[in-house]
Amino acid sequence: MEWQTLFVILCWLLWKSRNECVFSNSHKNIGAIVDTGYMWAKSYRDLDVQMKSFGILRSLSSWTPPVTGWIKLNSNGAMSNLERKAFIGGVLRDSNANCS
Repeated sequence: MEWQTLFVILCWLLWKSRNECVFSNSHKNIGAIVDTGYMWAKSYRDLDVQMKSFGILRSLSSWTPPVTGWIKLNSNGAMSNLERKAFIGGVLRDSNANCS
């Protein structure tokens, strides 16, 4: 397991636990947080191995500018079934990456 993956997962879990403590008065055992982090990192590693065995490669997506004179809309959305809420956002950029 790569330590960088575990580090990022543990940072996120600790941040999430801190917020739950501050905003919901919910306390978690540090051992449980670390165990969860190891489990998530192992699952990520196992999935990565499976994807490579099927010839699927991970790639980082990147923004590509539109043709000069055009404006590009990039958007994203998320939904929470639990809270029954949805969110959407977007950004318009020209070929020089200037936001509109």
